[in-house]
Amino acid sequence: MDTLTTPSGAELRVLMAPATRRDGETTVQALAPLGMQVVVAAGLDSIAEQVGAGVGAIVLTDLALADTGLDRLVRALDAQPAWSDVPIVLALRGDASSAVTPLHVRLSNVTVIDRPSSIRTLANAIQAALRARRRQYEIRDRIAALERAEQALRDADRRKDQFLATLAHELRNPLAPIRNAAYLLANAALTPERLAECAAMIARQSRSMAMLLDDLLDVARITNGKLELKFIDVTLATVVDGAVEAVKPLVDARRHRLATSVADPRAVVSADPLRLSQVLTNVLANAAKYTDPGGNIELSVRVAGDVAEFIVRDDGVGIDQALLPRLFEMFNQAVDTLDRSQGGLGIGLSLARSLIEMHGGEITASSEGKGRGAAFRLTLPVVARSRRDAPARRAPVATAPRDAGGRARILVADDNVDAAASVAMMLELDGYDVEIAHDGRQAIARADAAPPAAMVVDIGMPGADGYEVARHVRGHAWGRDMLLVATTGWGQPEDRQRALEAGFDAHFTKPVYPEHLRELLAARLARRAA
Repeated sequence: MDTLTTPSGAELRVLMAPATRRDGETTVQALAPLGMQVVVAAGLDSIAEQVGAGVGAIVLTDLALADTGLDRLVRALDAQPAWSDVPIVLALRGDASSAVTPLHVRLSNVTVIDRPSSIRTLANAIQAALRARRRQYEIRDRIAALERAEQALRDADRRKDQFLATLAHELRNPLAPIRNAAYLLANAALTPERLAECAAMIARQSRSMAMLLDDLLDVARITNGKLELKFIDVTLATVVDGAVEAVKPLVDARRHRLATSVADPRAVVSADPLRLSQVLTNVLANAAKYTDPGGNIELSVRVAGDVAEFIVRDDGVGIDQALLPRLFEMFNQAVDTLDRSQGGLGIGLSLARSLIEMHGGEITASSEGKGRGAAFRLTLPVVARSRRDAPARRAPVATAPRDAGGRARILVADDNVDAAASVAMMLELDGYDVEIAHDGRQAIARADAAPPAAMVVDIGMPGADGYEVARHVRGHAWGRDMLLVATTGWGQPEDRQRALEAGFDAHFTKPVYPEHLRELLAARLARRAA
């Protein structure tokens, strides 16, 4: 909850309508040492005028009951917010007690003291009134904080609904060509060229879906403080090459012209090369999406002092000035550009900002307005020149898949029939003998009967989950050196750790890139065979 604000001086002042001017002056002088701000008013009309500016308490005498401004004061107090009930200290002569009842009917929160009374009695009554008033201000602040929290929840709920609608839209986009390509593949009249085109389409669109899901997982990891960066010294050229390669399919598909220039390609930054390329890729992809087909995108990189500066410019749709302050907020684009077919989930730029800040850098955006393009500026500290002499490590690049060469036997266990069948077909084309199991118990039974060279095991299976399968295999002499690969939809660091602790050699998050699985099997099985 928000911190409560301290009432201002005006909110705690005491408005007084004394019996005489002299009484007022005497009271002000007597209460000043107690820290009370007492304002002597000419009458009830004057008090009524000042109520709206804030008041801690009101002090009246029985003479005020005959004041023509009483009606106006009552109306002013009635107009106060629901939380406000201004305390009134009423000093009455003994023979005026008959007026108390009708006054209580018209004014609430009235404390009556005798007149004349000592300054101590009056001071105690006013202090009690101010304490009560402070509690009212606390209630006011709590109500305001609750209202802000409620509005924030409404906004979050609306953004969540819009995000889910956009997520469904973004998932349907690649699913449509995948479904169409799958339908075409069943046509016997399909030419080899068209067959290759369909296969490439499925690969391209499934990779797009995988990147979307990876971004969502990265956001969750960052939000929970579980994303760890692996820093190495990497050249600016390496970072740029990786990002340009990753965004090239999107740029080509939209017929953009992408120009790159790196003033000092051998300059080195200390970074997680995969994550830094991801930052640049997200910014370039954002430019490609929001630039009409056939547009221009420029990436320039230079070193200024001890800072590397990446600037991405486009001549696209531009950014509304009102949107700029919220551009890097989570799901922001899903809210503001839901009508755009390439709107995305609104997580790319938010993820880019989080990752660049984890590197000690920053990202900013600028635009002259709608239809006038946009520019993104990323800065990152560069490594001191004394460290540039050593060859910088390049980002890891996957090698091409290799055939296993032999007829090693692999057991694929997955309760999703299509997932198991597709992995089996892929491995059979690589020359492996493949057996399939569709639940954990069946996988254990088949491994017991004829231990394979490797097992590719889904974690979430009926009968026995993947962890139980791994523990069973590792519990036998024939399974201690077997290659065990876990595949699962759960990709948090703790999921990977749990898989390794259960006995798996590797953990892949679905959808698994086929080349990664093929590489692992080829390398590990070939090494064990040797």
